[in-house]
Amino acid sequence: MKRLELLFLGDSLIDYGDWPQRLPEHRVTSRGIPGETTTELARRLDRETRDVTPVAVILMIGTNDLLLGRRDIAVTIRLIVADLQRRLADSTIIVTGLPPFPLPGLAPRADVLNKEFAQIGTQASCLLCDLQQPFRATRIAPFAADGVHLSEAGYRIWATELRRLLEPLAFVAD
Repeated sequence: MKRLELLFLGDSLIDYGDWPQRLPEHRVTSRGIPGETTTELARRLDRETRDVTPVAVILMIGTNDLLLGRRDIAVTIRLIVADLQRRLADSTIIVTGLPPFPLPGLAPRADVLNKEFAQIGTQASCLLCDLQQPFRATRIAPFAADGVHLSEAGYRIWATELRRLLEPLAFVAD
């Protein structure tokens, strides 16, 4: 299996993930910024994509937009994906869906947004890392006490789902 170059982009869910430790079989560049919104990530794509040639870009963004009540999240994600595909044409883009947040009112909005993420994935030929089903299937609490950030168990689940998506890429010939 080939060791992959991976670029993680997003908010605190990326930043707190310690992705180089979680995916030691790959070379990971993790660029998450706590509190970041989709618009802020879109603004920094030029800087973050210079001098990198990842096999895959893992994107997790939109939680802070949801918390702020923004409505244009899917539109901005679509723009981010298109920009990444233009800048990193040989990279596979993996859009990570939002987990089923336990906070009142947040989960239904995340569900709607995840349906839009699935459409973006289909239309833009991206992969979708769905966290809804595996988070709901676990008996171990996947969230930290705040109901937004992930627990160690939540990150383990996410890493398992990513490995499943990355495995076929690791066997593609150079």
